Amino acid sequence: MTLRTLATLYDTGVADDSLFAYSPMEFKVRLGFPLLAKILLGTGVMLVMGIFLNAARWAKKI
Repeated sequence: MTLRTLATLYDTGVADDSLFAYSPMEFKVRLGFPLLAKILLGTGVMLVMGIFLNAARWAKKI
């Protein structure tokens, strides 16, 4: 597709853009950085708490 566009541009001076279709951009963000940061922070806190609780439970058995 690029070769045809360049070839018609060099031959006629006008680019042939008939094969390109307009597709509008979508600016709606489904999962933004603030929500992603909250999810990752919550997951990290839960993992650290789980590790400490398991270590405390294991130390209590000894």
